[in-house]
Amino acid sequence: MDLFKISNHHLFPPSSPSWLATNAHSPLVNVVSTPVKCEPHKVGLQNTGNTCYLNSTVQALLGLPMLVTDANNLRHAVGKGSLATDNTRLVAAFTSLCWSQSQGDVTTTNSKAVELKQDMEALDSQFAGHKMQDATEFLCRFMDELKENIGQMFEVAGDSRELEVEDDCGTKHTLTNLVDTNFQYEKRELFVCTGCGHQSHTKYTDVNFFLDLSGMA
Repeated sequence: MDLFKISNHHLFPPSSPSWLATNAHSPLVNVVSTPVKCEPHKVGLQNTGNTCYLNSTVQALLGLPMLVTDANNLRHAVGKGSLATDNTRLVAAFTSLCWSQSQGDVTTTNSKAVELKQDMEALDSQFAGHKMQDATEFLCRFMDELKENIGQMFEVAGDSRELEVEDDCGTKHTLTNLVDTNFQYEKRELFVCTGCGHQSHTKYTDVNFFLDLSGMA
């Protein structure tokens, strides 16, 4: 069985203390075997040099079942030729990653994570190389690009809002921009003049990836 060495992080929880190894000439190292297939929620992402910001972001997104379902439907549409991915490689990398993770395919999931990083490097040089990055900043940048890329695909197909695709079993699925579907909300604001009491109402849509839990016990 092939083993590899990881410092600070390991992909899968150890099943026994035997995963820790030492010798007289080297410090304590973590050694873990990589299974080819496992349960989807156990699929981990290898840290390929300060990429924990990307790994944590992707793992958080993979923990949203509705998002993964939307991504898999989008991937299916691309595979059937219903949508073109010209100049939208980020969509192909992310949807393929979601599919691989849902199938418990460790190797392909990690391969697609590398592709996703390469695509983000091409879009924004800030994420090039192996420098440490802020996970929140990466999430916002990634989701903005993903939303724009999916929108471009829909516009080429003739509809900027939603499309319908039929799977291999004949079941029809409505495709929407998965960023809007899962993270867009409507916000209403009320402004009251302290002098005359006049009220002004505003309503707009926004996308938010964060929850304010400060008031929760």
